[in-house]
Amino acid sequence: INQVWYETDTVSHTAFTLLKANDLSTIQHNYWWKRNRQNINLDFEKKTANIEGKITDLQKEKLLKDFNKAVDSGYFVNWHSDLLMFPLLPFKENTVFKIKFHDPGFSPPSTEIYRVIGSETLKGLAGEGIDCWVLEFSLPKGMTGYQKFWIAKKTKEFVKEEDKIGEYYRIKLRMVVSEND
Repeated sequence: INQVWYETDTVSHTAFTLLKANDLSTIQHNYWWKRNRQNINLDFEKKTANIEGKITDLQKEKLLKDFNKAVDSGYFVNWHSDLLMFPLLPFKENTVFKIKFHDPGFSPPSTEIYRVIGSETLKGLAGEGIDCWVLEFSLPKGMTGYQKFWIAKKTKEFVKEEDKIGEYYRIKLRMVVSEND
């Protein structure tokens, strides 16, 4: 998984995540932030961490503590692979999923709650209806807003994500492209 985040027209963050094909467990997770020029390389198989850039001793200590907890915790899903993993879930009405996620560099692994809150039909590029499951993330106590995901029932593909957390709003849409022109 290769991610590039932009603020206006400038790259602000990059992340590269390598997963095992048979169970989607994290082999490596490497990321860079422009704001502090941090370049972090985490290898979960070799149990090594390389940390470069502006980072305080306290921040480094926490990052390494969380990394070691992840290494020792057994199986977890890397939060950067959520859109890849959600289509694999066995969706049905009123289902609750408890998923052990880890966001490398930000927190130790934790079990998160996702609920199937219903169905909704979204409009596709050609105007066709796409019947979707709606999956909602239970925000931690003290946070206001929502995070929802739409997964196509027929194809099991990720279609849309919408986040409203405090003043922050984000939307992700599946982009259909062809590499052959």
